Amino acid sequence: MAESRKTVIHLVSNKVWGGGEQYVYDLCKYLQADGHRTIAVCRRIDKIVQKMSNVARVELAPLRGFIDIVSAYRLSKMLKGGNIVVHVHNFKDAFTAVFARIISHEKNVRVVITRHLIKKAKTSAVYQWLYKQVDAIVFVSELARTNFLSSKPKIAMEKLKVVHNSIEGCNHSYSDIDLRKQYALTDDSVIAMYHGRLAKEKGVHLLIEAMKSAKHDNLFLFLVGSGSDDYVSKLKQLINDNNLTNRVFMTGFVENVYGIIAQCDFGVVPSIVAESFSLSCLEYICMGKPIITSNNGGQAEYLTDGETALLVPPEDIIALTNAIDRLTENKELIEKMGKRGKIIFADKLNYSKFYNSIIQIYNAE
Repeated sequence: MAESRKTVIHLVSNKVWGGGEQYVYDLCKYLQADGHRTIAVCRRIDKIVQKMSNVARVELAPLRGFIDIVSAYRLSKMLKGGNIVVHVHNFKDAFTAVFARIISHEKNVRVVITRHLIKKAKTSAVYQWLYKQVDAIVFVSELARTNFLSSKPKIAMEKLKVVHNSIEGCNHSYSDIDLRKQYALTDDSVIAMYHGRLAKEKGVHLLIEAMKSAKHDNLFLFLVGSGSDDYVSKLKQLINDNNLTNRVFMTGFVENVYGIIAQCDFGVVPSIVAESFSLSCLEYICMGKPIITSNNGGQAEYLTDGETALLVPPEDIIALTNAIDRLTENKELIEKMGKRGKIIFADKLNYSKFYNSIIQIYNAE
């Protein structure tokens, strides 16, 4: 049980479920188990409200950003009594949190931001004011912190913290879907997998292009996730045009993704844009699977090329294809890298370590 019971309020303003929402969900789950009260302030988005209600009391607010007096006023009513942390996940919601604290006249309220993206800090007068008001900014990678500071914002450096992401519950590997049985794959088939949002910036189309050039006929690729109708249609057309309909399969969204990860040989996350900290990559190594991914994001802070992953330049289809071929033809390397990744996760990236770091930030004076 926590020594000091807090009320932790998360503002969740996204309209779709993604990595940031999973970050909040897992954190609320641990906070509740540790004796803290959790509240999720959300927009009226059914899927997000339903999921968050499993781990927090849900309150509704418009969460429209910078000037949103309605949301600030509603939040201020939740700040009575002190010993409260308002944890937000973008700077627009930080304005709402700060305004709510001012309206409430409560001094014992901390405002914490997690910066999930790689972006330079804004340096206008209004943002400089905001940086003075917030109590801590948590960056999910050192790359995200460095990029934020590159625009030279005026901010107290002691407010800036780097806490690598983690994930909770990756040992739940049961699935109703048996890939080898459902898709009639033989025992010597090698299964590669991408899971996550199907979007151009994730480089999924490049992965299909790489499959066209891959050497081995016993290699099969599963694309697990959903995306915009236009992009999904483009992916289906690419698969069809390259005669890959018997080797590349799109499963759509899968609720228990760990059950699918458990069945693959390796994961591929060929992001074009620099990701601050890919949860998909983390899910593979947590499950003991090696990963092929781009080298332009925060991945290099926890993945080592040739040891736990194969890191390739973004948009380099030749390098991506070569990495896929290398793992496909070397099951010993797959096993070795997978075991090493699981050890790294357990030692350095486990959820308890992440949670304790966040709690220290919540409790700081």
